[in-house]
Amino acid sequence: MAASDIDGDGDADLVFARTGANYVYRNDGNGTFIDITATGLPAEADYTWEMELGDFDGDGDLDLVCGNSPGQKLYLNNGSAQFSPPAAPMPSVQSRTRGLDAGDVDGDGDVDLFVSASSLHLLLNDGAAGFSDASAARLPALSSSVGGLGLADVDGDDDADLLLVHGEQAGLLLNDGSGTFVDATALLPLYGGSAGVATADVDADGDLDALFYHDYAYSPGAGSHLAFNLRRQLTSPFMVVSGGTYQHAARHLPVVG
Repeated sequence: MAASDIDGDGDADLVFARTGANYVYRNDGNGTFIDITATGLPAEADYTWEMELGDFDGDGDLDLVCGNSPGQKLYLNNGSAQFSPPAAPMPSVQSRTRGLDAGDVDGDGDVDLFVSASSLHLLLNDGAAGFSDASAARLPALSSSVGGLGLADVDGDDDADLLLVHGEQAGLLLNDGSGTFVDATALLPLYGGSAGVATADVDADGDLDALFYHDYAYSPGAGSHLAFNLRRQLTSPFMVVSGGTYQHAARHLPVVG
């Protein structure tokens, strides 16, 4: 499900993913929802696993990407919650979509898209919903399939980094500010059995922590794992003496709580 203002009237509407056909519900402003699927979305027979809303064509309204099995499809909003395919389809990863996340990763002011399926793909936006697959040039190689995704500035340098799950392991890709990512998974705690990730400042210290979760009880490491971001904490390997001079070395070492 995706919830946001898709018709520009200031309240949150709903888009639901399901097997065979997705649904669009418009909020009347009082919390009553009206089914506008017949006029809002083209009739499709896809099995949709994930959805992501974002202004991909830069016209001020929210468009929709559906992550299907197989492939992905983009629908552009006319501003009144009526979605239609673009003239040129977006590049599609032809396998089951496991995760979607959108944000400006290369600092050019438009909304780019991460797609996880059998592998991880970065689709860069030209500002008018024209996407190009920049995965080979901008992403490190990952040895296993990728699941849940979470874009967040975890190292405090004002660009979007990527937390992810691959091969049921937690992963971290740090952004250099231009949309090129390096594998920094070594900075995370080691645990497996994860399927998704969410971020929030759970300890109110000004940086983003991460929750990795798994809902398959039969898998190793099933359950939830909370990793605290220690970017804003200070640690010392020795006794601190008042009046001493010390050198600061920045490190980002989350721990499982």
